[in-house]
Amino acid sequence: MRGAAMRKVLFVAGAMLVIAAAAIGGGIAYFLSRSDEVELVTEAPPLPSPQATVAGGGSSTTSPAVGAEVLHFVLVSEQSEASYIAREKLAFLPATSEAVGKTNAITGDIYLTRKGLSPSPPSVIRVDLRTLRSDEARRDNFVRNNTLNTDQYPFAEFRIEGIEGFPTSYQEGEEVAVRLVGTMTIRGTSRPLVFDARARYGGGTLTGVAHTAFKLTDFGLSPPNIAGFVTVEDEIRLQIILVARLQ
Repeated sequence: MRGAAMRKVLFVAGAMLVIAAAAIGGGIAYFLSRSDEVELVTEAPPLPSPQATVAGGGSSTTSPAVGAEVLHFVLVSEQSEASYIAREKLAFLPATSEAVGKTNAITGDIYLTRKGLSPSPPSVIRVDLRTLRSDEARRDNFVRNNTLNTDQYPFAEFRIEGIEGFPTSYQEGEEVAVRLVGTMTIRGTSRPLVFDARARYGGGTLTGVAHTAFKLTDFGLSPPNIAGFVTVEDEIRLQIILVARLQ
């Protein structure tokens, strides 16, 4: 009887070790399969041809009307994208890796004059945080439910309050470097933030790519920590790719 009981204990213990090893091995394989560095987009998206713009149902306007004081651009969601890049680490490995979440659920309005940002109406970019997706559903669920609390705070908003480096003269299609100065609001907390951006305009279309970085704790957010097994660094990076049409 004692021998049978001992064999049963050893069998159960062995099975538990196999399950634990498989889980850890799977975690290691998942972690090591991730790329160490994420390549960011460094140039504003190319402008569509006038024929493509008209065929796609967009505005056929090739340039702002002479004398127009305020130019209203509306983001095209299906051609725009918001991304976060977060550095995460498994507890038992020395190296870190970058996780990326993306969404095309980005909307907004940008109001410009020939001298820069129009003071009114407000220029606001809004991202639906509920739609952020990475390559791991468990991460997405944790970020939505625990970090961002998207049931209560579904959107992040960036209100543009100034554009530094706005060109005094411009050749259509030329790419320019600017800084977007404004206020970011995440989960009910607002903080000043600056994006470094590159943009171009032509044929009634404005395109751009913008980058920034900030600490989650600056917005009252706790960096994700899944039972100490997976931890995320406090600082994250944001990338916004936008395509907007002149109305």
